Amino acid sequence: MHDVMLIITPIIEIAARSALVLVFAIASWAKLTDRERYAAFATSLGEMGVLPRRLVHSAAMISAAAEVVTATLLVIPVDAAGTAGFTLAVTLFTAFTAAIGVSLRRGNREPCACFGRSQTPLGRIHIVRNIGLLSIAVLGLTATHAGGDVPPPAAFTIAIAVGLVLGLLAVMADDLAGLLRVEPTP
Repeated sequence: MHDVMLIITPIIEIAARSALVLVFAIASWAKLTDRERYAAFATSLGEMGVLPRRLVHSAAMISAAAEVVTATLLVIPVDAAGTAGFTLAVTLFTAFTAAIGVSLRRGNREPCACFGRSQTPLGRIHIVRNIGLLSIAVLGLTATHAGGDVPPPAAFTIAIAVGLVLGLLAVMADDLAGLLRVEPTP
């Protein structure tokens, strides 16, 4: 059993890193490469009604910067960087999920521009997406601390592919919910 864990934990870590790097890279790119998208994000953050208006701009800047830092840390193949990146990811997803939950409790369903412009009202799909991402971050953090052997090239490649698919599914949650006709409800 111990031998199996030495093989599986690095694969989990690699998949988690890949998923979260994609998610944070797309989220930060959507906010920081276009003034209109950044403004839309800051506005959506303000519309959530979770923060006092005077803190919205600072929170938007901190959020975007934290996403860049998290993605960068998770790309660095060193345990200390992984630990820091996964810890920051856990913190961010906890905060994002709590903010969406508070916003929904207050009856606010304004779309969030987390990954660019969105027309999808806030709803359960966003809570589920963030809990899924939070779970990936926790698994990655746990796997980083568990250690293990470097996986063979095929397993390494599969882990990256699985992570990228998971990350892409998270980024496209609004679109997928629309395709599946899942109505995001508070």
